[in-house]
Amino acid sequence: MKVEEIEDYPITEKIQMEKEVTGTYFLKHPVQVEKEKYAYLPLRYIGRDVSDSYVEVITKKEIKTKKGEYMAFLTVNDGKNDYDVTVFPSVYKYASGFIKVGEFSVMTLKKQIRNNREQYILEKIASLKKL
Repeated sequence: MKVEEIEDYPITEKIQMEKEVTGTYFLKHPVQVEKEKYAYLPLRYIGRDVSDSYVEVITKKEIKTKKGEYMAFLTVNDGKNDYDVTVFPSVYKYASGFIKVGEFSVMTLKKQIRNNREQYILEKIASLKKL
């Protein structure tokens, strides 16, 4: 009997199929897979007072302030947990082009405690995607 060898699925495809079937990630989170490409950068998981973190944007809610400026509330994931991020108008002016649901980026986040809950403020954002 002849056994034919076939190629294994790429890791990104495996974890996507895993999520579809089980509803969660067991192997690795997509952020962890993407972050490995940039191991030479000092990127951290979210949790410190100020940190540069590689994250995936999960949700984005854009609102218009009383002054008529736009800002946003995000949910991001750093490969371990989901976090709430507020993007004030002064930062949102330049950051809005980088903030896309399902996309990965490096965010400089400042931790804030409000109503006994951790919340993060976006200070800077950058994309590592090749243009």
